Amino acid sequence: MEDQKPTSFTFEIDNLSDKKGLISSPKFLCGNCEWFVNVYPNGYQIDERLSLHLQVANPESLPLGWKKQASYSFALLNQSGKELYRTPESCKIFRAQFTGWGSPKAFTLQKLQDMGFLENNKLILKVDVKVIQAVKEEAVTGKDMLDVRGFKVLYSQLPSVNRLFRKHPDVAVNFKLKNQSVKTTYMNLLLGLIEKLDKPSLSFTEIELSNAQSE
Repeated sequence: MEDQKPTSFTFEIDNLSDKKGLISSPKFLCGNCEWFVNVYPNGYQIDERLSLHLQVANPESLPLGWKKQASYSFALLNQSGKELYRTPESCKIFRAQFTGWGSPKAFTLQKLQDMGFLENNKLILKVDVKVIQAVKEEAVTGKDMLDVRGFKVLYSQLPSVNRLFRKHPDVAVNFKLKNQSVKTTYMNLLLGLIEKLDKPSLSFTEIELSNAQSE
């Protein structure tokens, strides 16, 4: 069992209407695990709606096969700290292939302004998190496979695959082929190329560059 005490974390976003991309909160600790909140002012997959997501920080540092069941809710506050609105409490299982959950369509920015939630164009957001328990799994090894957005990947590849989908979610959406072996080959080649590109350019041999171009 994990720490049963809920954690409340509050942070502010100035000039919200001027923000276009993803905003990530500072990290905070709850249930022996670090968390943070992702805020999409202009929507996540749904345009023009404030989207709030609770994320596990540094999931690659957690043991293979980790799972955490947590309940959470988001609240909007005014500048005096008074709670103006709270989302319904959700209870989700966070794990390597699903490191974040949230509300994809909380409010439009116009509605936030009309309801008086943005004093001086500032959003004050509070998240309450309670880690209920760490769900035990059978022991896994780096050679075990699991399904992530339709792709069969190794547990040892999870950190790279999760980073890829966080930065480029269209990789899964726009890949139309259904053959699993082709999808696995595609993902392995893609991860291999990313690993190569992370190296200093002077470390490549001409053969490695040629092979990368062919792939």
